[in-house]
Amino acid sequence: GFVDNGWGTGFTSVEAIADPTTDAGFVLAMNFDVSGGQKGVIEYCCNVSVGLASMLKLDIYIPAGFPDDAWVDIWAQDNATWSWGADEAYYGYELPKGEWTTITFHIADWDESLGDSFDPYDPNAIGKMGMQVQDYTDGSTFAGQLLIDNVNFTQEEILYDFEDGTQGDRKSTRLNSSHIPLS
Repeated sequence: GFVDNGWGTGFTSVEAIADPTTDAGFVLAMNFDVSGGQKGVIEYCCNVSVGLASMLKLDIYIPAGFPDDAWVDIWAQDNATWSWGADEAYYGYELPKGEWTTITFHIADWDESLGDSFDPYDPNAIGKMGMQVQDYTDGSTFAGQLLIDNVNFTQEEILYDFEDGTQGDRKSTRLNSSHIPLS
């Protein structure tokens, strides 16, 4: 499952807990305290097949006090070259606080832009993947619990369109893919 990988010291704990925002299910809770470190990183290892998915998505719950200048992002490494890819940073001012939202790592975009230096598709796989939280805000005293759930590979590409007046012009060979267990 997902663990604190030690690439930062901001997480004081990472564990599956009953979802405090609903009456059902479990989530992965990451307790972050900037006094212990400005960065916390979780990872899931090893060698996860993405199939033909174009994205890795997860739902995240950001607490009310999360600083506007702090950020989270999803990262991945392939198992062929161990190249690192990290998608856009989601800053605190962009994320809704006190509610769930979805963030994304665009696997296909990284694969296309980096070519052979990031290749998670068959016969390769994602060697490691995870999420990092960083708070380098001057004078920050943030301490709070971030939650994640519903980590999955997916595709949201147009498979067919009918713009040419035919019964459907194939636009993509990517398929829907799988759900990643939290633990």
